[in-house]
Amino acid sequence: MRRDAHRLPPQLLDELYRRLVARPYDQIVGWLAARFAAAGGPRPDLHPLALIIIEPMASYRFMRETFGRTPDAIDDERFIAAWVDVAMAVAQRHGLA
Repeated sequence: MRRDAHRLPPQLLDELYRRLVARPYDQIVGWLAARFAAAGGPRPDLHPLALIIIEPMASYRFMRETFGRTPDAIDDERFIAAWVDVAMAVAQRHGLA
């Protein structure tokens, strides 16, 4: 779909965006907003934060599926461990952990 998305009718592309991007991201932003509100600390800009949290997962999978490898042969365990480290650093910075 990535390669051929520009060929889709604009109305269908908009609907796909709403269902596959906007709705899930809004749910994640809502979840994050509740966590930050409960912590009572400063709240970062949540839409970019959601994008930064989610997109590495898709990129990692895309790289493995497309090229059959990742830099330094990163496996799932290493990837998830590094992702958790980054997520925890953000959480600690904002008083969530």
